[in-house]
Amino acid sequence: MSGTVFEATKLPLTIWFLAIHLLTSTKTTNGSSQGTNMAALELKRHLGVSYRTAWRLKHKVMEAMTQREEPRQLNAFVQVDDAYLGGERNGGKPGRGSENKQAFVIAIETDAHLDHPTFAVIEPVRTFDNDAITAWAQRRLAPEAEAFRDSLGAFRRFEATGHAHAVLESEGSRAATEIDGARWVNVLLSNLTRSIGGACHA
Repeated sequence: MSGTVFEATKLPLTIWFLAIHLLTSTKTTNGSSQGTNMAALELKRHLGVSYRTAWRLKHKVMEAMTQREEPRQLNAFVQVDDAYLGGERNGGKPGRGSENKQAFVIAIETDAHLDHPTFAVIEPVRTFDNDAITAWAQRRLAPEAEAFRDSLGAFRRFEATGHAHAVLESEGSRAATEIDGARWVNVLLSNLTRSIGGACHA
């Protein structure tokens, strides 16, 4: 098992496999995905190991997941959206540009019929300016990818990076989930926002 996350481990593989299962598929009581939000203390209880072991297991699994996805480029048809995500803090301005939130680009690759999502990328960016979006597109979009995006001005940089793209408009989150080319990215954003809100209020 050299070169894998299991290298030099002294734990039974059954413990590893259970940890991976819990960290990638666990659901909360309201049905939303908990996964990597699971605290090491709860993982300890499920695995029957020490807190230190549970903490190390969680971080090794998360690191392996990150390394696997880091080089991925989205191909075919890609639904793209911008979002500000994060927990609640006192003070500061609300909404877009809030110092209490982190800017993210959220993108989902789908099939040609826009019906079936295959891969997703949720990645923080410094801000939504031309330079940041250009760098993101060069890193995350395959040369032949076609993007479906909202009207954010910086997303016009997709054309400069050589990617065909279509601008989509919607009237609110419920309508956005029904638009061809935007459905899956808006479903993901809605679920992600709800998951973060639940974690912050737990």
